[in-house]
Amino acid sequence: MQALRVRCYIGVATGLIYTGLLGSGTSREYGVLGDGVNLASRLMSKQEKTKEAGILIDKTTRELIPDYAPIQFFSQEPFYVKGKNELIHAFVPKYTKQDIDPKLTQISTYQQIHHYEVGIETELSNIEALWTKSIEQQTGFVLLLESPVGTSKSFFLESLFMRIGEKEAETQLFCAKALQYVTRPYLVWNCIFTSILKESQFTENRSYRQHIKTLFDFDELQSYLSLANDIFGTQFLEAEKCLQLDEESRMDKRAACCLYVLKYFSKNNKIVIFLDNLHWMQGDDWKITEFVCNMVGYNEFLFCILKKKGPKENNKLHSFHTQNKMLS
Repeated sequence: MQALRVRCYIGVATGLIYTGLLGSGTSREYGVLGDGVNLASRLMSKQEKTKEAGILIDKTTRELIPDYAPIQFFSQEPFYVKGKNELIHAFVPKYTKQDIDPKLTQISTYQQIHHYEVGIETELSNIEALWTKSIEQQTGFVLLLESPVGTSKSFFLESLFMRIGEKEAETQLFCAKALQYVTRPYLVWNCIFTSILKESQFTENRSYRQHIKTLFDFDELQSYLSLANDIFGTQFLEAEKCLQLDEESRMDKRAACCLYVLKYFSKNNKIVIFLDNLHWMQGDDWKITEFVCNMVGYNEFLFCILKKKGPKENNKLHSFHTQNKMLS
């Protein structure tokens, strides 16, 4: 820019940003939002006040630049900016025309403290390798993805869903999206199991209930089907055996009914379940999920979870990390 005699004041910050169309169908514009955008703007204004064309970067950006880069950094006096309570540590980068050993450009000597994936081809390939291995060894696995909000987990899940669907014609794929503030219990599992049980093909509840009962013929779990009414999307009358159970036992039987259905329908074709945006907001939903996850490694159906990292975490989530084949 200096060679072109253009005076520029540039602020650079590293962090999460959100992009997209803002407005309505008649009036909208493309916008960029986020803490990183705000800080970069403040740094630009700070540099402009010096009346000297140049670039001002934040501390995070400085730490992400390799030590071997031909750049010198001049630390600035810490300062406050609007929208931030803490002092901002900024640096002015200056290019140095020094010779660089080409071998050094292949090695990163800094510790990357912030890591955001750009491009998901490698990750998809890794999961496909796990998938192929699971098919060959006839085993199940749990796939758990965790990362901050806004790191394209939903897009990653959709891409994985399409890849597996195209590659394995004999695989049954089911996907459900959990809503963060939903109050209806078992909503995410209701979406999954009504799809597996093909509820939409039945014109009345009676025939749908009969369809479910036939799956449990000669199995003692048939007496406990009413415990899974909210999950299976129907209304079985509560049997006397159910009335005699305490709350923990009722949950165990409810989870066992769910697992039975999964095992039944995975006899011929593997079942793959994708859960998007699972927050564990409902305690009951968590218990069902925990039970199925802990058991899935011993069955031939596959089970995948996509989880968004949020402020309300369930400590039990980490209890089965080492019990299954996980990718996090």
